[in-house]
Amino acid sequence: MKPVIELRNSGKKPLNSIFMMKDNNEANAFVSSAHYLSSEVQMTDRGESGLDSQEEKLKSALEGLLEKSPDIDAAAVVSMDGFVMASALPLGYEEDRLGAMSAALLSLGERTASELGRGELAQVFVEGTQGYVFLLSAGQDAVLTAIVRRGSKLGLILYDIRDAAKAIASIIESEVKVEHE
Repeated sequence: MKPVIELRNSGKKPLNSIFMMKDNNEANAFVSSAHYLSSEVQMTDRGESGLDSQEEKLKSALEGLLEKSPDIDAAAVVSMDGFVMASALPLGYEEDRLGAMSAALLSLGERTASELGRGELAQVFVEGTQGYVFLLSAGQDAVLTAIVRRGSKLGLILYDIRDAAKAIASIIESEVKVEHE
């Protein structure tokens, strides 16, 4: 089972940051870094009914999106920090790279919208010669990244992505409520 790390501030309240690590070495390195930043770090073992069920629900929502819209090649749920919470990616896509790029695009989009007086960021749309990348908010804590083929009916695709983003936000928020009760 992968180690799970939860950050808490000095008042012992959760910071809504839960990270799943690949192995104990990665977890220990993360814990050391977090202690350096003066956060209390708690490693927890969520078992089959905890974080694993959230990941399964998120993956199921992503797979449903890909089944509903065959023009979507790949999709991932990424935390605001760039950690991939769940993904449905074909071979050749690097999960960590997708997460990092999604976080960078989201950060730049938020700053651009804010500084140019356009309000709160709703979505990021990237068009390339081979297709599109959509980033939509999936609640307060995550973003849904979808990679779409060129020539797709973007209105229908965007409708499906928005529906999936709402479902994903609901999954994440329900899990956060359980964690904090």
